[in-house]
Amino acid sequence: MSAQQTPVITTTFRGETVTVRATIRDVRDFLPEHRREAFTEAVETTPVADLMTLFMDWVWEATGDDPRVAEACARARAGDRSAAIDHEAYLDSRSDSHGVQGAA
Repeated sequence: MSAQQTPVITTTFRGETVTVRATIRDVRDFLPEHRREAFTEAVETTPVADLMTLFMDWVWEATGDDPRVAEACARARAGDRSAAIDHEAYLDSRSDSHGVQGAA
């Protein structure tokens, strides 16, 4: 999978938009150092089909002092993925709001 096709996780942290590529390495690097070993253990024991949910949980945990993030995390953990978008939609949204073209 090329870098352009890698899904991303976008959230808000202290009023700023944060985007993390949804790869094991990028999510691990985003986390506070003291949580990285536990994340690695969780990744190694999670079924492949559940990895994206795991990534979102860990990114949201790291940005958990934002009440909007906590609310979105609770909804997602309950199975509500209504706010989730795919990578193409994300690129389109970036194009609309920032004047940057999506995938080439």
